[in-house]
Amino acid sequence: SAEDFLREQNLLYDEESMIDSPVVPPEPRDFKVGDVIWGPVNGSPSWPGKLVSSDEAGVSNSKSKDKVWVCWFGTRQISQVEGYKLKTLSEGLESHHRERKKSRRGRKMNTSLEKAIQEAMAELD
Repeated sequence: SAEDFLREQNLLYDEESMIDSPVVPPEPRDFKVGDVIWGPVNGSPSWPGKLVSSDEAGVSNSKSKDKVWVCWFGTRQISQVEGYKLKTLSEGLESHHRERKKSRRGRKMNTSLEKAIQEAMAELD
């Protein structure tokens, strides 16, 4: 499960160790096509996805050099996102887990998101 993966990657923290720890480093990110990332999509604050080329996105050229094409896990939708809004998968999972612990204590994870996270993990294998 996604939580087992987080535990293995040392991304499950107790409340005290989470205080004031930065989630995203301040330096610019250098993601490449094929990277599994975490970013904002269609009204959801964050979701796992994979960077794809403009060819894979089905467009002849990019609208903006500051944006990248992302194929979102779970839905397989493709959209363009500003590169600075993306996180690595582990940063995204850490942030997601932190928010989940803060706001929804004990509630079930969104099943669509859980499925998308599982797809992202499978992509890493």
